[in-house]
Amino acid sequence: MVRCGRRWKLAVCPVLLTVCALYVLQIVLLHSGTQTAPRSLGLGHNFWKERGGSADSRRTFTLFDPFSRDYSDSVGLKGLQGFDCVAAIEGFPVSFDQKPSAPVVGLSENTLTERTGDCQSFRERHGYRRYRQPSEEEVRFPLAFNVLLYKDVEQLHVLLRAIYRPHNSYCLHVDGHAAPKMYESTRRLASCLPNVFLASRRENITYAGFSRLQADINCMEDHWKSPVAWMYLINLPSQQFPLKTNMELVKILTVYNGSNDIEGLVGDRMLKQRFTFKHVYLPDGATGRLKLERTKDKHEDPPHGIKVVKGSAYGVFSRGFVDFVLHDQRAKDLLNWCRPVSSPDEYYWATLHHNPHLHVPGGYQGAPDKKPWLAVYASWIPRDPCHSGKTTRGICIFGARDLPQLVARKELFANKFYLDFQPQALHCLDQWLVNKSRAALPFDTLYYRQLPFVKK
Repeated sequence: MVRCGRRWKLAVCPVLLTVCALYVLQIVLLHSGTQTAPRSLGLGHNFWKERGGSADSRRTFTLFDPFSRDYSDSVGLKGLQGFDCVAAIEGFPVSFDQKPSAPVVGLSENTLTERTGDCQSFRERHGYRRYRQPSEEEVRFPLAFNVLLYKDVEQLHVLLRAIYRPHNSYCLHVDGHAAPKMYESTRRLASCLPNVFLASRRENITYAGFSRLQADINCMEDHWKSPVAWMYLINLPSQQFPLKTNMELVKILTVYNGSNDIEGLVGDRMLKQRFTFKHVYLPDGATGRLKLERTKDKHEDPPHGIKVVKGSAYGVFSRGFVDFVLHDQRAKDLLNWCRPVSSPDEYYWATLHHNPHLHVPGGYQGAPDKKPWLAVYASWIPRDPCHSGKTTRGICIFGARDLPQLVARKELFANKFYLDFQPQALHCLDQWLVNKSRAALPFDTLYYRQLPFVKK
């Protein structure tokens, strides 16, 4: 407490009180992740310096600046710094009249190839060192990520930059149909990040075909050989974006305690024609690729008394679950059964997870559709809101007007975003994540501790 004697009241005390007030205001702003001007969730070019270190038992921090320079394209998207992210996240009307003053990423295939010639400069300039030093809790709980992509290395960069930490493991699978230049750009990106690698086996992915599932398994096999002792694996397309920081993911998955987070659907939503009839691959004259067509031939029942359950292609998989997928003969037999199935990636994970007699690590014992699923949030039309007004195959393409609902979700990721449609959404979410990471605010895990699928 500041005490003022009579001799000091008029001269020194006001100065001391002002200094104390400014110090308290700085701490509040640091932990809230906001700034006074410009009105944005971003950190500005030289506003808050990168903060590292760890908290001691009294919650005090050491502040330092590990960088000699601060780049505008390490946080958010270029040309959108004038967009009012605070207003958008708080739900106030925002204008899209302002066009980006520059390409929103500015990292085309040609530019990426050029800048990855100096990897240290590339990592620093483009945000792969923008987070504070990982905490001991994060380092002890590394994560693995699969990212599948076909095009748009710029959007891959935006996602990868958001989830990148030097102690995690990242596998990138580039569709075999992708342009050679796209593949080379992705390879150059991965070459600058020692814990990011390209899948050792590429698949020519057919829409709704088995190759989509095989691509994820290829990455799982590569992760299994990785020196990183990851605890959980999360698979993503490049059009998803995180709603949680790495620390929040670690806290949530620590609560999961080996349980998987895999969707389960039964009844009318199973789309049984996909797996009760065999499907074959035929040439597609329009694309020059293969397409999947259903035949009139009945498909046999799954092996080992397994009952089919539908779910999502995406999930949160424990290390034990991945071990089972790769090495248990029953999992291999089910995988082989999935070959003539349409969209087998929407059945394979869910079926393994929800057949208790298989004793799959982290599997669920109860009714598949009586539990929440938190791996990823997608807004399905017309069931869910879509404030952007844009959809594809019944799924909302999120825009800036969806931000208030997105930041309030309990899910770990959101699907989907297009970099060329209202990029303000990705711009603001990216800044929001960086602010949360740097502020190191407490995270309440009560909701996740009460989930019915979590091991107690």
